[in-house]
Amino acid sequence: MAIDTSEKAFETAIEYSLISQGGYESCVSTAFDATLAITPDIVLRFIQDTQPKAWESLCKRHGDRVRDNFIKRLATELKNRGTLDVLRHGIKDLGVEVSLCYFKPASEMNKTLTARYEANILTVMRQVHHSVSRPKDSVDTVLLLNGIPIVTLELKNPITGQTYQNAIYQYQNDRSNKDTLFMFKRGALVH
Repeated sequence: MAIDTSEKAFETAIEYSLISQGGYESCVSTAFDATLAITPDIVLRFIQDTQPKAWESLCKRHGDRVRDNFIKRLATELKNRGTLDVLRHGIKDLGVEVSLCYFKPASEMNKTLTARYEANILTVMRQVHHSVSRPKDSVDTVLLLNGIPIVTLELKNPITGQTYQNAIYQYQNDRSNKDTLFMFKRGALVH
C-alpha cells in the first residue's frame, strides 16, 4: 500500500496531532470572517464562558446588537492597537473590560489563574479563505487563540518537490498585506 504524500494528508496529520495531543479543537474554515480576520463565534464563546458578568454587562448596554457591536469594537481595537496588544491587555467596550486570552501563570498554586489559562480555546483551521478580493485564495492552516489568528502555516513536502523556500515565495508573492490576516501588527503574529 502506497503512503499518501499529498499536502492534504500532511494537513490531516498535523491537525490530528494538534487535536489529539495539543489540546486544540478543529474549526471549519467557513466560520472565519476574512474581512475581520477572526472567528466571531469562538471569540464570543470564550468571553461568555470565562467572563459571564462582563458579557451580561455588555448585553445590558448593547441590547439586541451586543454580538455585532462587540465584534465591531474588537475589530477596531485590533486594527488600532494590533493583535498582540489586544491579546495582552484586552479591550474596553462601553466601560466593560474584556480579556481576550489568559496567559500561563508562573505557578499552578493559584487555581483561579490556572483555570482561566486552561479555559483558552485553541483551534486549528484548514484551508482558510483569507481574501475578500480573491475569495478562492486560501492558506493551508491557521492556528487561533480564542478565535483570533496567531499562526498561519503553508505546508510543503519535499517528497512532492516543494520545500520551505516555496512557502517563503508564496508568502512573499501570493499573500497580500492588504488582507487583514496578513497585515503587519493586525494579522496573525507568526507566518
